Amino acid sequence: MKVIAFGDIHGRLDWFDIYQMEKPDLVIFMGDYVSTHDPDITSEQQCCNLEDILNFKEENPDKVILLRGNHDMQHLGYYWAECSGFDAYVARWMSTIRDRFLRLTQWVHIQDGIVFSHAGISKVWWDTLDLGEPTLDNILKINDLPPSELFGFTSYRLSDYCGDSETQPLTWIRPYAVTKYGIKGLPQVVGHTRIDCDGDVVQWLGDKVHYEIAPTELWCIDKLPMAYFVMEDGKKELRFNKLLKK
Repeated sequence: MKVIAFGDIHGRLDWFDIYQMEKPDLVIFMGDYVSTHDPDITSEQQCCNLEDILNFKEENPDKVILLRGNHDMQHLGYYWAECSGFDAYVARWMSTIRDRFLRLTQWVHIQDGIVFSHAGISKVWWDTLDLGEPTLDNILKINDLPPSELFGFTSYRLSDYCGDSETQPLTWIRPYAVTKYGIKGLPQVVGHTRIDCDGDVVQWLGDKVHYEIAPTELWCIDKLPMAYFVMEDGKKELRFNKLLKK
């Protein structure tokens, strides 16, 4: 079985060409379909692109998984999800599709023992959910939780401006906290945090922290359109986009 996962979309259109090229059995979107700092991506493009993605899910319900990101929750109007990149046009449009969006999306997906979520799951945050031991079956129970403050920015220290605390939810936590406070033995694939070509995670204000983005427990794939995650025949890799125009 061939699985591909796209990092945060943020209005970019590249995903469909990659999908057609790769022809996967399953495609996972890591959330954050809207909100952008790219002046070439308009509000209208963000909305049209998300509409295409929702249609794609409805047309291929067993082949497409849509996860939720912090920017999506913000534009659905949840006060606890405020973050950068707010777009009033996008928010007005998303208010008209809130029920549809929530019906077609989820917080977490598990594939071949690997947990996919927008930002990652720490043991500290997991323990606040009161869902029992962090077995794969129990982790899937997160999808039964409605949007609430549980998924809002939850810092443990005053210096946490971007999600570095172990208390942060799966919509906000950063890779450093996931690697240090993650659930032991639980492989995870996440978006949310940009990485460069060397596999370094680019943190807030451009600081870099290196992680082994290959054989072990954490893959950071917020790298579209440059690259995306592929899992096939037990192998996992960050595959670079051959369709990207130089």
